[in-house]
Amino acid sequence: GNPTSPSLAGDPWPRLNGNSSSTLNLNEGFARTVQEYLNRMNTIQPNPHARNASFEDSGFDKRDSNYEFQGFTVGPGYYGKTFYLWPPDPRPAKDWRKKFFLVRGANSPNSFNLSLSRNSSLWSTTDGILLPAFGRTYQINYEAVINWIKSGPQVFPPNLRAGRVLYYSAIPDFPSNQSTGGSEDQKFWRAYIDYVIGVAFRDPNSPEIELRDAWLYGTNTIPWGGNSRITNLAATTTSPLPYMHYNDNPVHPRLNFWFGPLSMLDFLSCYQTFHNWLPGTCHESATWQLKAGIQSSLTYLEKNHPNDQAALIYFSSINNYNSARVKLGKDFTRMKNALFYPFSLLDHLDNPNQEIRPYHASFNAQYLGIDNYDMFFWDDSSGEIPNAAQGTCPQMGFMVAYNEFCSFAGFNGRQGASKMVILETDGRPTSSASANFVASNMPFHHRFQSIQSLNSNSDHSNNALMALRNLCNSATRSQGNPAFGNSPGYSTTKSPVRAHALAFGYLFEPSFFGQTPSSIEAMEFLVNVQKIGGTSRPSATSLEDYKIITGDFNSRIDKLRTAFERILQSGVQITLIE
Repeated sequence: GNPTSPSLAGDPWPRLNGNSSSTLNLNEGFARTVQEYLNRMNTIQPNPHARNASFEDSGFDKRDSNYEFQGFTVGPGYYGKTFYLWPPDPRPAKDWRKKFFLVRGANSPNSFNLSLSRNSSLWSTTDGILLPAFGRTYQINYEAVINWIKSGPQVFPPNLRAGRVLYYSAIPDFPSNQSTGGSEDQKFWRAYIDYVIGVAFRDPNSPEIELRDAWLYGTNTIPWGGNSRITNLAATTTSPLPYMHYNDNPVHPRLNFWFGPLSMLDFLSCYQTFHNWLPGTCHESATWQLKAGIQSSLTYLEKNHPNDQAALIYFSSINNYNSARVKLGKDFTRMKNALFYPFSLLDHLDNPNQEIRPYHASFNAQYLGIDNYDMFFWDDSSGEIPNAAQGTCPQMGFMVAYNEFCSFAGFNGRQGASKMVILETDGRPTSSASANFVASNMPFHHRFQSIQSLNSNSDHSNNALMALRNLCNSATRSQGNPAFGNSPGYSTTKSPVRAHALAFGYLFEPSFFGQTPSSIEAMEFLVNVQKIGGTSRPSATSLEDYKIITGDFNSRIDKLRTAFERILQSGVQITLIE
């Protein structure tokens, strides 16, 4: 929120000497208050209603004959533009507080039809931090904000789509004072504006609960240049009142009010608002490196193992991953497409008009509950767009792999074929899964039904390993118990199921590994996977070096391809779990 260099375009931040010129030397300090702008000092005015008529009538234009107030500042590169300026221009038509915010009417408590005129309506008089808007003293004037976005320098494309994901088809108009409902584009832009300005989100089941951590990068905790001050100017017979107390100095927002690529991309992937809408085709670190490596490995498998079948399985605490992304078979093109495009569109990629929106039609009115991280989910993209999201649940992946090896109707498992599972993960298990085990009188027809994430405080690693043991159990084992621990598996005396593990990413980097319990627990889990899968000795404490996928971008891709090539040299029926 605090400038350190001249503006690239638009309005420069007011300076101590009362001059807004962008040609001033950088050593000339920036004004924190109107008092500093006018008088180069911050002495508290004894009269709270003191007013500088010349300044308030002419605004910033008065001090520089070559300057004309424009109502925006364009930041460097991907910042975009902002209307935030402190102190704001005093003229009502140019004061961003009055232009972009509405205050609750004193005689109409349910309406917001008066322009904001007091700083205490927008900021807390206690700590100087921006107040949440919902149910409080002010409301955003969405019509004015969207008109401002569409005027002047353009920092957004007319529509935004990528990887068959549509975010908005147009920058829409807003009817006067519209704060709810509307088209999907209007809902998207209203939520984005809320996010940038930082008015916070609400728990739809408990509107009184405000998720203040959902603000863009939160708020600064220390006011710029000293103590914050927000004055509640009481009604008085003085006329006219100053447009604000000249010593007011709020806690400036940290990155808030910048409308542009920076805040838009953060909004699309904002883990602070508990969703990830990034398209599967973007270079999401480190997911993109994994995808590139898997894609290369699938090409190798297709060319060099013509008799093998493979399935592609994703796993996380998302319930939509309770079935394979691509069922066991030889459709390697579909597997590669599944790495990048929405799951529901894999049969429609030949139609360029087929795309999805990542959010629910009612937008943030859909409440999906709280997981182990106390997060609120309100989107439709979980398990639909192939991107990083939510907890690590390999138990679900092993259950899905079990089903893929099944020969029951609807599954493609081949009886008598050797079977292998390759597990790739970037961390230790943080979630478990539950399911109904259906035993059959027919061999290789046993299967799991109603697989779903089970968010509990149980031992997630042990639960995942139990699911793997089911997979690796003898095919002749008797019907399983309710905990699935003795379920018949797919190993035979001549052809046991093999399991390999790949440790991917930062948690396993040599410079970091061992510094946190998580990294040690993650490696221990992967080694146990290989012990159960018969690919590590009982005394092993680490994976083989070629199965630890670390390094820079290209190194990770190369290591993934090498690891798959070495694993696949045995030429067996394969399930890829990532």
